Amino acid sequence: MACENHNITFLIHSGLVRSTLEQILVLAAPIKKEVALLQAARRKENDQRSTRHDLQRKIERTGLFSLKEMMEEEM
Repeated sequence: MACENHNITFLIHSGLVRSTLEQILVLAAPIKKEVALLQAARRKENDQRSTRHDLQRKIERTGLFSLKEMMEEEM
């Protein structure tokens, strides 16, 4: 155990751990950006779905029909 602690201390002081962590952060940056873009797209999709649902409920509640439905009924 003492040897393991000494090795970890050596790695920390030698800068190898810091260098490795910096490399990991550099490599993770594009992934983090991609995740943020995917989350934003999902939020936008959910907002659009919610808006469509709200409009559909409003149409059903007020008895309004879309122009397309009214045209189909006339034919």
